[in-house]
Amino acid sequence: MQTLTEINAEESARRSRAHRYEKALNELANAKRSLASLEARLAKPQPGLEALRTMDALIREIPGDVVTSGVFKGGPPMVAGGVEVKSVLLNVIPKALRDVAAARKEHEDKLPVLQERVRKAVEAMKEFED
Repeated sequence: MQTLTEINAEESARRSRAHRYEKALNELANAKRSLASLEARLAKPQPGLEALRTMDALIREIPGDVVTSGVFKGGPPMVAGGVEVKSVLLNVIPKALRDVAAARKEHEDKLPVLQERVRKAVEAMKEFED
């Protein structure tokens, strides 16, 4: 017959193992879900990227004397009644392209990190193979 201390120790060990298993199982599910989400995001074309590239290519064709009417706060040269459209676009579009590219790179940089997270989670699950 076992003592109460022995029974409690065995139960504590089983609970501890079950807790580690559940934690590992949850980590694997979360890692796979995060990786799938990122891969889906990377598989889609970036919203507005082609439009921004087209606009960037066409900006140089805009005559320098095309001016907006009204007030434009901040940015390129002001002229009476507004700003030079070409200057505004030359200031804004390349920055938008850089921002879009930076966001894409951030996602691409996360890919190997998440792949490694999944690999480690799969490895951690091997402890529970019987």
